[in-house]
Amino acid sequence: MPIARRVKSIWRDVDRFLAELDRYHHYLSSHGKCGQGWLLAFRNDFRQILFDEPAVNFPLARYLRDCPPERPGYCIAMWLLGRCAERTKSYGLAKLTDGDSPRIRRHLALALRRVESWPRLRRLAAEHPDDEFLTRLLSDASRQSFDRRLHRFSEHVDHSHEAEAALASRMPLWIRDTNWSGKPPKTASWIRVILKRIRYWVRGE
Repeated sequence: MPIARRVKSIWRDVDRFLAELDRYHHYLSSHGKCGQGWLLAFRNDFRQILFDEPAVNFPLARYLRDCPPERPGYCIAMWLLGRCAERTKSYGLAKLTDGDSPRIRRHLALALRRVESWPRLRRLAAEHPDDEFLTRLLSDASRQSFDRRLHRFSEHVDHSHEAEAALASRMPLWIRDTNWSGKPPKTASWIRVILKRIRYWVRGE
């Protein structure tokens, strides 16, 4: 399938998912069956959306721009966009509003922290000085020094060959020069997953 057609197909799937999510929540609420685990029915859709990033960013940002914050899918779309967006391309996360809802404000703050939109996060905290969650979020971000983050990352590094290093850095360099005979290069989505895992090790997110 051509790339443009594949991307448009992903956009339609995301639009269909968000519309179905709103309808399902409305149905459960009208019948008094909306419990905490109502999103489990969509777990496969969540996996697919996270796998298809960054193609899903545009329909998620469009949904957040056009729909009121009261919609049940608003927080979910914000959470997904915070997971799929990047620091260099946040797809309008900084322009979103919390709708005077503490729940939406919490999701927005977490999404802003993931994409490292610190100016918008500080403005959000200034608009709500009594929000302890925002204050704690900013204090945690500023309190972690580089040494602390580096130490957290080093906890997940293999030190089994450290004694074999001859240089002062104690960091061995292993190079294997072979002809091209292996698997094809990793996809961008696979590399992004690995980078997010490294960020989790470093920052604890």
